[in-house]
Amino acid sequence: EALKYVNVSKTLGDVSDLPFENNSFDCVSCLEVIEHLPIPSFERALDELARVASKYLLISVPYNEVLEDSYTRCPSCKSIFNYELHLRNFDDKKFNDLLTSRNFKIARVVKTGAAKTLVFQKEFRRVFYPEQFLQWSSPICPLCGYEEKKVKSLNGTIQPKRKLISYLTIVPKLIWPSYTKYYWIIGLFEKIGKK
Repeated sequence: EALKYVNVSKTLGDVSDLPFENNSFDCVSCLEVIEHLPIPSFERALDELARVASKYLLISVPYNEVLEDSYTRCPSCKSIFNYELHLRNFDDKKFNDLLTSRNFKIARVVKTGAAKTLVFQKEFRRVFYPEQFLQWSSPICPLCGYEEKKVKSLNGTIQPKRKLISYLTIVPKLIWPSYTKYYWIIGLFEKIGKK
C-alpha cells in the first residue's frame, strides 16, 4: 500500500528473500525491522541483508527493551503478546555480535532516543497503576485478528482520567534519582574480507 506513494524505481520484496543479486548495493539499511521477525525468518533476513550488501549494513533496533513491559492482552482470545509485536530484544553484546558470523564487523554504534527514567518507576506504576499492565494497546491481535474501534472525544483524542496520586508525585519527581535510558541502537556494520 505504501509503495503507491513512492515515485522512483521500487521493488516489493520480503527481507528474508530479497530479489537482488549478491553485492547489489554499497550500503543496505534495515531500520526497526528485525526485532519483529520470528526464527527462522530472523536468521534468513540477516543472511539476505549480508548477501546483498557489498560494503555496509545500517541496522537499528530497540535498545535494552524489556519485552514484558509492553505486554498486552487481547480482549477477544486472551492471548498475551508485546503490543509493538517485538519478538526479541538487543543489548550491546547481542547487537555487536549480530553479523560477526556473516563477515561483518561494527564500524560505528550510536544510541539514541534518550529519556530520563526514574529509579523504581516501573515498580511504582505496578502498585498505583496496575491497570496499565496488560491493557489492550495494540492495533490488532496477531493471533485472532481482533481490532478495537475506539471512540474519540470531541477534539479527536481519548483522555483518560488522572488519578489523585499522579498530582502528588510531581514534587518528588524533581528530586528522585534517575538515569538515562536510550530507546534505540543504530549500528553501521562493515563487510570484512572479500567484497
